[in-house]
Amino acid sequence: LVRLCTQPYVRPTDSNLECAYMHLTNYAINKKNENFEFNEDEESGDKGNKRDFAFINSYLPSIGIDVDQFWVNIEDVIIKTLIAAQPQLQRVYRSCFPATHNDGTNCFEILGFDVMLDHKAKAYLLEVNHSPSFGCDTPLDKRIKSGLILETMRLMSVHAEAKGREMERERDLFLRRMQRASEQRAEQRREEAPAGGASASTEDLDFMESIREEKKRELWEHEAHVLRQYRRIYPCARPERQQAYEHLLEL
Repeated sequence: LVRLCTQPYVRPTDSNLECAYMHLTNYAINKKNENFEFNEDEESGDKGNKRDFAFINSYLPSIGIDVDQFWVNIEDVIIKTLIAAQPQLQRVYRSCFPATHNDGTNCFEILGFDVMLDHKAKAYLLEVNHSPSFGCDTPLDKRIKSGLILETMRLMSVHAEAKGREMERERDLFLRRMQRASEQRAEQRREEAPAGGASASTEDLDFMESIREEKKRELWEHEAHVLRQYRRIYPCARPERQQAYEHLLEL
């Protein structure tokens, strides 16, 4: 969503510094202004003080801004913010899910990034909401937020009536893989005897890692199939940026 002030912006001075309608885009503040324009048509995302991304994508070129680079910059802000929080998130995640039952996809969270643009459309991160509002005061709200929730559920691929069957299927598949791998390792040890090799524990860990990688590939294929409004921004498609992000993760 794109939120606009209800009073034209003027650089801060002693006389206008207290005018929140001019300097803050918060919906909770601006909706109290008599000039606030509510969007009354979900398909008209270019009207009112709350608009959609299609509006910003059409507006930016009119002031000489490269839309593609604009979104690259937004993505850069989001990725770097998550990288900064990654160590703490990793510790909490690992404390909640033991390694033996952890494929890296046991939970998710929808985050709301509040970004403010200056006159050159440079993005400044204001805050990250770990519990963004899903209230729908306008038809536009309903279209965007219901679409967000629906696509999130599709990405999760969760169906209440099939969850039990899916867990049982995954358990059976895992056991079959374990049995097959155990037989293969036993056969390999017989062929290599009396020569030594990797310990069984190391082999088991390697096997578990291969299972996780396989499930990751399956997950990415599923996401690619159901993505509509979402788009994956990490790993980054630009090699030089991805290398920079990986360096940050190692710090």
